[in-house]
Amino acid sequence: MSHGPHDGQSAAAAGGAPDAGRLDRLERGQRRLAAITAVLALLLVLNLAWQVLPLRPRHTARRFVVAGAGGAARAELAELQDGTVALRLNDAHGKARAMWRLSPDGSLVLYMSDAAGHRRAELALSAAGDPVFSFGGRDGSLRARFMPPQAAGQPGLVLADTAGMIVFRAP
Repeated sequence: MSHGPHDGQSAAAAGGAPDAGRLDRLERGQRRLAAITAVLALLLVLNLAWQVLPLRPRHTARRFVVAGAGGAARAELAELQDGTVALRLNDAHGKARAMWRLSPDGSLVLYMSDAAGHRRAELALSAAGDPVFSFGGRDGSLRARFMPPQAAGQPGLVLADTAGMIVFRAP
């Protein structure tokens, strides 16, 4: 029984010329593999660039303001003329309700105010690391202050009445 080029053997195996259709399929497969390899290489380069290069530019300013829907400043982050860095949070009317300040000497203060603008609470940390907690009345006057033991001192506590007069002090 004779096997021809179309009976499961290639023309080359039967002693004839190579099958042109099969050669075309092999060449198309070769081109497809080359294209897939190129796409994968490009994706690898893009992935490396994504991780190494910054995609968003750095925005630098002396002051940032976040405006609310009505246009009022709701938050501000700024460096003041004396070098103090301040973060201010405002209510819907643009009135300061909280402020966090870092002074050039390293001291920190967090103020919290009521709707009338009176300071009601303050947490401060001196440049040496000594904390102070203060609380104010509805009129903004000092009502209580607590100072934990200092490195070279003693703890302190001050209480005031509604008129702001000191009624207790320790030590």
